[in-house]
Formats: sequence, C-alpha cells, structure tokens
Amino acid sequence: MDNKSINSDRLPRVKKVILRLPGVIGIAVGGLALTAVCTSCSSSESNSSSLNATWVQSIGAYGVGPGQFASPLSVAANSKTVVITDEPTSRVQTFSPTGTFAKRWGDFGTGPGLMWVPQGVAVSEVGDFYVADVYNSRIQIFDPSGKLKKMIGTKGSGPDNLLYPTGVAVTGEGVMYVTDSGNHRVQKISANGQIDSSFAAAQASAGFDFPHGIALGSGGDIWVTDSVKPRVYQLSSTGEVKSQFGERGEGPGQIRSPQGIAVDSGGHVYVSDTANECMSVFDSQGSLLGAWNGQGAQAQHAFKAPSGLSLVQSGSDVRLYVADTGNSAIDVLEVKW
Repeated sequence: MDNKSINSDRLPRVKKVILRLPGVIGIAVGGLALTAVCTSCSSSESNSSSLNATWVQSIGAYGVGPGQFASPLSVAANSKTVVITDEPTSRVQTFSPTGTFAKRWGDFGTGPGLMWVPQGVAVSEVGDFYVADVYNSRIQIFDPSGKLKKMIGTKGSGPDNLLYPTGVAVTGEGVMYVTDSGNHRVQKISANGQIDSSFAAAQASAGFDFPHGIALGSGGDIWVTDSVKPRVYQLSSTGEVKSQFGERGEGPGQIRSPQGIAVDSGGHVYVSDTANECMSVFDSQGSLLGAWNGQGAQAQHAFKAPSGLSLVQSGSDVRLYVADTGNSAIDVLEVKW
C-alpha cells in the first residue's frame, strides 16, 4: 500500500473505535496523549545496582511512509528481524535488528489479509508472522514475504471463538497462546488451528478482566498482563495460575495499565506500563528490580504511552524493543545484568 492510498479521514475514525475497547490505545493521530507522570520511574537509573539499562536507538518516526508509524502498538524481534504493527494504517512493517526498513504490508478491512486494529505480533522460528487482528477477532499468519498463509478464529464467546484478541505468542512447535481479551481468557491453539478449551478452563481462578500482553517463559510457563485489573500472571503450561503480582498506583513497583511483557532466561519480567509511561523490571515473585522512563540524563528518550515489548538475548545481555506508541517509534534498550 503506498502513501496516497491511505485515507486520512479514516485515521481519527479508527482511533475513536479503539478507545471503546479497554486497554487498546491509539495515540499518535489527532494529538491524544496520556499525561500521567511515572513516579514509579522517576529516574533513568535502575533501582537495582545489578541492572544497567542504556538507550541505543529509536526505530521509525511519525508518518505513513516506509519505515514510519502513526501509532505502533506491538513489536516482536529475533536475531534476524523486527516486526511492528501500526494501528491507524492497519499495516505490518519489518526491519533489520539494527533498524533498517525491510518491507511493509496490510490495509484496513475485514477480508483475508486486511486488518482492523492489528496489535499483538509474534515471529516464529521459521520466520512466519502472527498478528492479532483485534476487531476482526482473529489471528492472521503471514509468511516471511508478507503473504497470507492462514487465518484462525471466529468472532464469538463460545469455547472455540475469539473476541478482540490483543496478544499472541508462538512456540517453536507453532503452538499459539492468545490473549482472548473480550472473552477474559487466554486461549491455547495448536499449530493446525485447533483451540484447546481445557487450557482456558484451567485458568478460571485468574478472573481476568482484560488479558492483554503475553510472553513465553522458561519451562513452558506463559506470562500475561491484565491491563484493567491491573495484574501480571504466570500460568503453567496447562493453564493453571502459578503466581500473580501487581498493585495499582504510581509509586515504585506499582502499575496502572500493564500491556507489553517479555521474560528473559534469568526470569526477569519486563512490563510496559502505558498509563505510568514507563518500563519496569520485576523478578518472578513480583519484586521490583528496576524501572526506566528515559527521564533525567536521557530525557529526550522519555516514553509516551509505551505498549508492546520484545527482547533478544545473548548470554546475560538483553536487547529490549519497546513500542513507544505516543512517540511513534520503537525504542531499543540494552540491558546488562
């Protein structure tokens, strides 16, 4: 889709639709901003001497051209590629790990390959891209060139349905875990598209309000943010709740609207807090290890409504990709433990 094919009248209309769904936020178009000050991230320095986070670069800028974003909502990365969903333009874009634009595809609509608020995104080991197509209530799978391979999900509230899915994670075997946000549950979907209803049944004790971000942890665990409750949950490979943490507020270690989540091999849990405009790091029990909002010495890189998160790890070093939605960019941080 080239620039002239984007209907500028559509962008504000899409934004209004998004604001009706809790936890899904459109920012860049029309000047909408979340202005909360993140007192839980009052410094660009970590709260722990073992954590050292450094801003590396920003990928993208505001616009509708190649490599530009109106409102990037989610990001996924591996050692070969970075993939980003951009909500008002209904597009997916890919970049090299160092930020060089590679390709883009997508347009607004309800037909195959079209998207209506693309949000959560994942990349498989073979390079396929999985996109949570929120208002079409489905997951679309694209090959590395951006060609549609498969659509999974039908809109509804039955055990085999999806309703406004916002996040997706995929295992090496192609098994998907999807935050079925409108149905207040997490769905497990096999590589051939079959939904395992027992997984959703096992997590009933979570009492999700709006499960949002999702990430895979060690030992088959699944980590989920609930952007409304607000809480962070650790689920077992069969769906039972193993642990949870989160206290509403703006103080250190508190959260207000957790959306993106990523977990490294050391068990560090990275959470983007859209309302508090910061990224916090917790241990697996929920104790705060550090926080970042780009204030202080690096105030020019302060987050504005960060949403999706992804990480690539090499040894103990972590490269963290943050969908800095309000700044229409992907911020890249290096974290050393």
